[in-house]
Amino acid sequence: MIWAWLIHELQSYFIQKIEKVLNEKGRQIIGWDEILEGGLAPNATVMSWRGRRWNCGCKENHDVIMTPTSHCYFDYYQSNSANEPLAIGGYLPLQKVYAYEPVPDELSAEQAKHILGAQGNVWTEYMPNESQVEYMVLPRMQAMAEIGWTYQEHKNFDSFISRLQSHFIEWKREGYNYADQTLDVQIEFQSLENGIRILPSTLLQDAKIVYTRSDSKNPEVYTGKDGIVIKESNILTLRAENTGGTTGPRKVLDMKFHKGVGLNIQSTTEPSGAYQGDGIISLFNGINGSDEKYGDNEWIGFYGKDLEVTLQLSEGNEINSLNTRFFNGPGQWIHLPQRVEIYTSQDGESFNLISEKAIEAHPGKVFDFKMEFPAITSQYLKIKVQRFGEIPEGQAGAGNEAWLFVDEIRLN
Repeated sequence: MIWAWLIHELQSYFIQKIEKVLNEKGRQIIGWDEILEGGLAPNATVMSWRGRRWNCGCKENHDVIMTPTSHCYFDYYQSNSANEPLAIGGYLPLQKVYAYEPVPDELSAEQAKHILGAQGNVWTEYMPNESQVEYMVLPRMQAMAEIGWTYQEHKNFDSFISRLQSHFIEWKREGYNYADQTLDVQIEFQSLENGIRILPSTLLQDAKIVYTRSDSKNPEVYTGKDGIVIKESNILTLRAENTGGTTGPRKVLDMKFHKGVGLNIQSTTEPSGAYQGDGIISLFNGINGSDEKYGDNEWIGFYGKDLEVTLQLSEGNEINSLNTRFFNGPGQWIHLPQRVEIYTSQDGESFNLISEKAIEAHPGKVFDFKMEFPAITSQYLKIKVQRFGEIPEGQAGAGNEAWLFVDEIRLN
């Protein structure tokens, strides 16, 4: 800890020294929010990128540009489609950019004056050409512009999406490579007894959604009333169409049911915001995540905490095995967990450990984990995945907590 303090103090000394030189020449210093560590130079402007909403420098009367990774990094994936070009990671859909409010509620009116605005960032190490840069910034750039120039009470995402259609026409005429996710089918899952309810939607409100089920083959138009109820393994294919006849990409849900689908989730550790998918139900909907990237809705990420979930079993539902997958990307601060533990209970309060299994090192990107244990017929089942912990010296992110990424948890 003392070394970290000394490093911050040295950095602060250096920044303040440089600032004096620049101020003497009529210039002002600006720096990423690391310059907050150890004490800020008196006249510095801060680029707030790490999400420090209330402690971004405004309270010390420093000017601040809000540019957090959570809402402003356009090198992140913007869609869950398997056809998305390779990106650095993360997930930042258009609606999340638009939802950003640059001025934190916690600030006083005087402090809020120091928010100069918001900035979108485009780091191009994963973008080999100008065409891909266009694809990553359009239309997220439009969303960033609108939130920067619009009072919060006047923002309207549905109106923004409707007005965006004219931009698409113009960009197409000019030959720009842009991303149109307004006809992507988005899915919300709800757990039912022994099944799943699927609620599809699109960003474009008046789009028509047509779907087929592998157990019927007949196309149906989604009416938006009660959702689509699935009670067994199925392949659901959905596609949206606007009033002009333009269709969006196919959305295919390959649902392979197991005994964990449709169970009542009693309690759980909440996943981290940037990688929460549809919540913990994403781990029990029968759908596997991508084999290549962890930024889709099926891989769920946890930072600084273990995964712990309690399920209420159906009567007569015997379970004796667990299969899942863990993502392994040390270069991205993602490490395999230490172990998986299984607990049982009759009352949901007092739990007994019945099985545990340690996880060995694995060189691949995705680690298939399998675990068998004595048959469980109790009323409650608790699954605990113990995270890796602090990243050791010599590895990317040393000294920070490692991320834990978990795919579908299959119970049989």
